[in-house]
Amino acid sequence: MKSRMQIHDLLSKLLGEKVRLYFQPPEKSKMQYPCVLYSLSDLPDKKADNITYKKTDKYMLTVISINPDSDIPEKIRNLPRCRFEKFYTADNLNHWTFVITVNYKED
Repeated sequence: MKSRMQIHDLLSKLLGEKVRLYFQPPEKSKMQYPCVLYSLSDLPDKKADNITYKKTDKYMLTVISINPDSDIPEKIRNLPRCRFEKFYTADNLNHWTFVITVNYKED
């Protein structure tokens, strides 16, 4: 899906090379932190008269870091059409989840 590449490019530019981006992550033992996992979470198209007139894709972004004071969540939080969902810890790692909406662009 082209919107996935939009998200990947946006995160790459925002976070740089120090933060790993995973769409299809490897096993947990092979992941490098800090990282951002992202996945498609919804396709809320707008329709009228049974015709789709606006395609949007929603992605779940999960920032995972050993550092509880990481600046990565704040950078993602400031993105347009992005909202914070929740924070939790698991396996001694800090997780921040966000949902971001992307307007699907066809080339």
